[in-house]
Parts: sequence; C-alpha cells; structure tokens
Amino acid sequence: MRKVIFTAGYFIGLLFLVLLNPERIREPIPLNSRLRIHPIVDSLKDIMYPRGSSWWLHWFHFLTNLFGNIVLFIPFSFIAIMVFKLSRFIWVVLLACALSVAIEVIQYYTGLGVADADDVILNTAGAAIGFYLCKRYLNRQ
Repeated sequence: MRKVIFTAGYFIGLLFLVLLNPERIREPIPLNSRLRIHPIVDSLKDIMYPRGSSWWLHWFHFLTNLFGNIVLFIPFSFIAIMVFKLSRFIWVVLLACALSVAIEVIQYYTGLGVADADDVILNTAGAAIGFYLCKRYLNRQ
C-alpha cells in the first residue's frame, strides 16, 4: 500500500511541478518562447548572457533548473524498479526519457512551460542516477 501511495504522490507532485504550478498557470508563455531545441547550447547562452536585473536571481534559477531536473527523476527509477519490477537499466532510462519528452510536448502545446531539450537530457540523467542508487539500496538489504 505504501508503494501505491508513494507512486501516486510522486506522479501527482511531478504533474503539479511541471504543469499545474500556479506561477505557470497565471502567466502562460508566449508561443515564440516555448521551445529550446538546441541541447546544451541554450544553457550555455544562459550562462554567458544572464537575463534579468539580479545576477544572484539568475544563477539561482539556472542552478535550480539544472539540479531540479536531475533530482526530479531520481525517484522515477525507484518506482520503476520497486513498484513496476523493471530490472534492466535500458528500460528504466528509456521509459524516463519517454515520460520527459511527453512532459515537454505537453508544456509546449499548453504554454505552461518551455519545451527544452536540456530538460529531457537532465531528466534522463536523473533516472540513470536513480537506477544506480536504487540498485545499491537493494543490494544492501
């Protein structure tokens, strides 16, 4: 029962964070700003050409986005392995990548976020890290 509650909580939280966040609903993103298709290049531009009046706030948002996308998908691997009994690395990572792409497509078409290739890469990396951490956790038991 705890696995079901944890799984439901994770996916509801994920949905809220990436789509239903009040900040995103209040101010939809214009169509010409919804797509960042160049992996790594767009993030490098963010580093080299900070936006906004506060460099502190810019770096806070940049680092939150960077590490947040990784951390957000670490629990996904635990759920895939422990609840859905997936044991192969490739399947867990491909499923995480597919979910991440689906989220980015929804964000693009709804205007509730920016479809960013880097997000897919970082989410998938988070799932890979989560796979390693989960396997390590299970081996210790």
